[in-house]
Parts: sequence; C-alpha cells; structure tokens
Amino acid sequence: MKTINKTINNEQGFVLIVSLLMLMVLMIIGIAATNTTTIELGISGNDKLSKQTFYQAEGVVAEAVRIIFNDSSSNLEDPLQFTWLHLDPVGSGILTLGVGGTEESDVHSDTFWTANGATSLLPVTGSQILDMTAAFRGIVHGGSLSLGSSRVHAYDVYGRSRQNNSLAVIKEGCRIPF
Repeated sequence: MKTINKTINNEQGFVLIVSLLMLMVLMIIGIAATNTTTIELGISGNDKLSKQTFYQAEGVVAEAVRIIFNDSSSNLEDPLQFTWLHLDPVGSGILTLGVGGTEESDVHSDTFWTANGATSLLPVTGSQILDMTAAFRGIVHGGSLSLGSSRVHAYDVYGRSRQNNSLAVIKEGCRIPF
C-alpha cells in the first residue's frame, strides 16, 4: 500500500509534460499567424493589382477622350451613323473605321476589341495590355443654352487594361461641341 501512495504522490516529470504541451500550443498559434499573414499579403496584392488595372483603364479612356477632343480632321457629320473609330495616339488622331461595326456585346472578350479596331497603347510591358476604342454615336442638337444652334458630337469611349489575371474595362460617354 505504501508503494501505491508513493507512486501517486510522485510529481517528478509533470513539469516536462506541461512544458511540452505549452510548446505545442504556442507552435500551433505561430503556424496559424503565419498562414493568416500569407493570406492577407495575397489579398492585398490582388487588391493592388485590381486597382492598378482599373486606373490604367481609366487613364486609357482619358487619353482617348483627349485624342477625340484634339482631332479636327474627323468628318463625322451624319447624325444617323454609328461608327467605330480607330484612335491613333501618336499620329493624326482619329481614323474612321466605317459605319456599322459590332455593337457592344461582350466588352470583356478579345473579339470585341479586334472587331472594333482597338488601338493598343505602347509601350506595354510583359503581359500587360492597354487598349482604347470609341464609337461615334451621332450629333446631338441643342447641347448648349441656345437650344437649336449648337451641335455636339456624342461618343462612347472604351478603355481596357489587362495584366496578369486582372481585367478592367471602362466605358465613358463624352460630348464634344464643334
């Protein structure tokens, strides 16, 4: 009976077991913190890439509007025509592609951009694509306070930016008096 009490009251080695359990708990917490940090870094990287892509597409649209606004050679006088435009950022401005063309169906597909004569902006690096195109929607009458005498060109301007797995397409309407 004395041997059983001595064995039950013997606490040697208890500290070793408790310290190993504490070490295991701390290791699990450390691994969870590392995994959380890795996931958060991936999320912030994707957020940065999507914002960059969005603002690049917005910049492409602003450049396309600038080209249309500065172009004086375009001969778009027919208020009924629907014309896709080829925008030349380096040369003379607008080169008309012709009446008709593809209506806006799926601006996220490459066929939309090739069918509508999109212009790629250079320089483009790696897997980055920057495209612009515009559609002349006709002449809007009464675009100022003198309702009958003013004529305004109406455009739908599209910009696209794609890099890695991020794609942004911006559509902006603009009216330019002439």
